[in-house]
Amino acid sequence: MNNHNEYSTSARYYILRNQSSSDLTPGLIVKNENQVQNEEKGTEKTVENDDEELMEMKEFVLSSHGSVFSSDGPVPYQGDILENPDLVWSEDVWDEDKEKKALETLAQQGDALGDYWRQHYINKAGSYWNGFYKRNQDHFYKDRHYLHVVFPELQTPPTSPTENITLLEVGCGVGNAALPLLEVNSALSITAIDFAKSAITILQHTINTKLPSDRRSRITAAVNNVALDELPVAPISMNFVMCMFVMSAISPEYHINIFKKFFNSLKEGGKLFLRDYARYDEAQLRFKKGCKLDERFYVRQDGTCSYFFKLEELSEIARSVGFEVEELYYIYRQYANRQQKKARYRVWIHAKLRKPLINGDPETRK
Repeated sequence: MNNHNEYSTSARYYILRNQSSSDLTPGLIVKNENQVQNEEKGTEKTVENDDEELMEMKEFVLSSHGSVFSSDGPVPYQGDILENPDLVWSEDVWDEDKEKKALETLAQQGDALGDYWRQHYINKAGSYWNGFYKRNQDHFYKDRHYLHVVFPELQTPPTSPTENITLLEVGCGVGNAALPLLEVNSALSITAIDFAKSAITILQHTINTKLPSDRRSRITAAVNNVALDELPVAPISMNFVMCMFVMSAISPEYHINIFKKFFNSLKEGGKLFLRDYARYDEAQLRFKKGCKLDERFYVRQDGTCSYFFKLEELSEIARSVGFEVEELYYIYRQYANRQQKKARYRVWIHAKLRKPLINGDPETRK
């Protein structure tokens, strides 16, 4: 079973921001049903973009049954999670029956749209994401307060008082990952990029008006289309590169070249951190006829696109550009929406890739 400290960390932040006195202990008692319903008003998400890992966090923290949950997370559950009132989420057990049902669902999606429409949505991707952030501003995604737990390298202290640890975040949006990380590690300097101009405008406003000066000086935000533009960082200058549910928004024909850019930007021993959607995720299975652009590549109702990865292809891409694979696996989870009486089945991909050291030096900073 995978470690669930990432969820404990996010739960702690959520509670501290919404309750004057509460703490995350090994047994977390969550809010009652009335509190949950009151807090959820005004926070509904559009169906077509209800795909994000972070959007499931509230269901972990806010069980309408007030059940007690261990910070280690529940054990894998083989049945329907709705049948167990004590579970809000669980590691899922993927079997042949689930794969068969998934394949049957995918077969109903029909053929891919023609080349004209495929190229249209690829070429206009930046425009559609720009429109997404114009509509939703900074109200759509929750801050990611767990990344330094999932990727503990992000909280590594510097080797000297004057050293900066450099991070390139690709697809930063409005700063839901970058801003919490600045708070976690005072030695971290972040270059945050996104191809949606509206997202960068919002992030820059937040940086200039809401951050204390010590954090403001450690982050730079810029518009950049990682598929077509050169990265705004020097070669061999980054300790880390991070992509959280970003590569899936980009047509797969660009993936190898983008990974080459990441590899070239990293110092020896530097690492690429990635999480994204994987094959058979519920978000993929929800697509209907007329949404498929290519194999495992779809367009949503708002014009933004989503690709669903397989482990084998991501491993092949990583190794082909020179990365060593430290971690690469699927995350299977069930979530219970008691109010709607629905179980949600999520499949994500997790990767930690490393640029090799030429001389075998164990240090990651040169």
